[in-house]
Amino acid sequence: MTGAEVDVWTQSPTIAQVPSQGRVAMIDLDRLGDPPMVLEGTAASIWAAIDGHRSVAQVVDVVAAEYALPAEDIRADVEVFVADLAARGLVRPAGA
Repeated sequence: MTGAEVDVWTQSPTIAQVPSQGRVAMIDLDRLGDPPMVLEGTAASIWAAIDGHRSVAQVVDVVAAEYALPAEDIRADVEVFVADLAARGLVRPAGA
């Protein structure tokens, strides 16, 4: 299933994470051989907005509002980042 086919994503339940101001450190407990990942700034904001209820368009709106940017200016970047998170197994379709 590609990112284009999914509208609502949720964070994988196998991710252990430690959020802090503007940053989140995480590790996939199913892939302990992989190095930890640290998301900062807009990447951390996108991650936090992926809650299993918001559509990708709503995630764009949340991040745009947080950074006082026009949604259309960041939409493509957010969609690409969410697709990358999905390819890495860090997010999955909500309800899956």
